[in-house]
Amino acid sequence: MPFLAVYMLGAANHRTDGAPLSFRGEVPIGRPISNTSVYILDRSMNPVPVGVQGELYIGGDGVARGYVDRAELNAERFVRDPFSRETGARLYRTGDLVRYRANGEIEFIGRIDNQVKVRGFRIELGEIELALVEHPSVREAVVVVRKDNGDKHLAAYLAPQAGIKPSIDDLRDFLKGKLPDHMVPSVFVVLESLPLSPTGKVDRRALPTSDGPVPATVTSFAPPADELELKLKKTWERVLSKPSIGVNDNFFELGGHSLLAVRLFAQIEKSFGRTLPLATLFQSPTIKQLARVLREEGWPASWSSLVMIQGGGKRTPFFCIHAAGGNVLEYHDLARLLGPEQPFYGIQARGLNGKEEPHTSIREMAAHYLKEMREVQPEGPYLLGGRSSGGTIAFEMACQLAAQGEKVALLALLDTYPAGYFKLLPGSGSLRQRASRYARKLRSHTENVRELSPPERFAYVLRKLRYVPQKAKHKLYRRAYKIYERIGRPLPAALKNIEEINFAAVKDYLPQTYSGDVTLFLATDLTADYDLRDGWRELVGGRIEAHEITGNHINIIKEPHVGLLAEKLRACLEKAREDHTTARRAA
Repeated sequence: MPFLAVYMLGAANHRTDGAPLSFRGEVPIGRPISNTSVYILDRSMNPVPVGVQGELYIGGDGVARGYVDRAELNAERFVRDPFSRETGARLYRTGDLVRYRANGEIEFIGRIDNQVKVRGFRIELGEIELALVEHPSVREAVVVVRKDNGDKHLAAYLAPQAGIKPSIDDLRDFLKGKLPDHMVPSVFVVLESLPLSPTGKVDRRALPTSDGPVPATVTSFAPPADELELKLKKTWERVLSKPSIGVNDNFFELGGHSLLAVRLFAQIEKSFGRTLPLATLFQSPTIKQLARVLREEGWPASWSSLVMIQGGGKRTPFFCIHAAGGNVLEYHDLARLLGPEQPFYGIQARGLNGKEEPHTSIREMAAHYLKEMREVQPEGPYLLGGRSSGGTIAFEMACQLAAQGEKVALLALLDTYPAGYFKLLPGSGSLRQRASRYARKLRSHTENVRELSPPERFAYVLRKLRYVPQKAKHKLYRRAYKIYERIGRPLPAALKNIEEINFAAVKDYLPQTYSGDVTLFLATDLTADYDLRDGWRELVGGRIEAHEITGNHINIIKEPHVGLLAEKLRACLEKAREDHTTARRAA
């Protein structure tokens, strides 16, 4: 029943004289018939407003009891009706992606089960195509997934309106206003017309490959000015798997993310002998700007752990501390989704440039970061946070601020374990708890590995095995690691060293009790075998507020989970501001 929705709804796609209507990427399927209820719901089964896309659910007398001898499929398709008072009422999940029109009709967009997965995101290609044809310069559009050098990316092919030359920059900006960043294609190809099959449908196999010769697109391409920019250009094209990158193209707009940034900077270290922090991309996100950095032998003149990820806005800044890797590039999406009015600073680990000595203890890190933070904000109340071990450092910073008589308005711990406490839990070393903990960690690691290319998977597994106790390392592993070292590590040496030091610092950290309040943002796919809230209750003297975020320990900071994280964090930041304003007025 893939198109049950169409059959059960009153037909609205013909005129009264029987002639078909002319649609421009739109297929209306009418309204529900008698004794039938329909709902357009999001992934959490909440109703969506007019114009917003969701999945079509059908209820009422027309819904069957289920498929014969298909218990698993029944559990997936026939779900409990949360809107009915009748006991046992069910809704049928059609798998149709639709939305309400302003006149109450339902518009069919595509199929949920035709989704693709790119870098861990489930994407409906028809949704992107629909957005593209809404641009006045586009007549037809089709979006496909390309895979170059193991990296998947979206490629959009479009035919323009007669007499119009579409600007790729305009198209990209147009889509950014309608879709999340991970749904904006990284490649745009303009064709006179889309290739058709004998049946009149778009022949996707006949589309030119995005990594080969393609028709010229109308965009503001800027060629390299010298040998350094040319060498950087080739490195970017190889790492990002994209042809013809201009020296003014933005790394993030090209689909760059933290994993690709690590790959890019590893190549820069190998080719140019320069170790640069990943946060350099915030200040220099183009080839031209990055080349300027490489030309300056003494750059930066002085090291700073403080990185302005998002400036502007008059609100109290939010300071977010690095996780074990030491870099803060992973906070790029979170800062953007909090809105342009929220200043956002990342605090990166000292030593990422390979020059300064890294800090080796959590208390040492916290004291140094507080000193740099106060150069931006001399006095409280402060807004602090961090993911994983970054939350541990933020916790110690809050303890030191409290001891100094300063106020912390928000301490946001993004899936941070209560440092040291898990070792004290009764039975934490029991066979059952160890087995449960390892099983959950294995699930988390498996999900992370699925998002990587085969060479990256090998590197990921070896990096994780590196932290296995020495007695568990057998000869085969040592040989494999030596081969891996010889082939070339995926991480720059400085970054690899920082990660090991930070892991050791967290392990040795003995936390004190914090007198203030703590806000926890907990991944629903926990890798611990106990409730993290129980651990924090032993370390927090104030109130503990907890919010659950879909995803695991690693990807709650990434799309699509980071949207929910940003929404809840934004509400907490707003509440902290309101509480401070109220307290100041009362005083």
